[in-house]
Amino acid sequence: MGETIASEEMHEYFNELEARLKEAIDIANMARARGGDPKPIVEIPLPRILQIGLKTL
Repeated sequence: MGETIASEEMHEYFNELEARLKEAIDIANMARARGGDPKPIVEIPLPRILQIGLKTL
């Protein structure tokens, strides 16, 4: 794949989304470690989510 061309503001926006998503996943993983969910990890492939977001803009 080639480089995605986007404005600096758009890159900042997606960087913020990624940071918040990672934070939410960390919280979910801590909750799961306490036995609240039978699956041991959050099952969302991060690069794919962000790639879709950039392509659709």
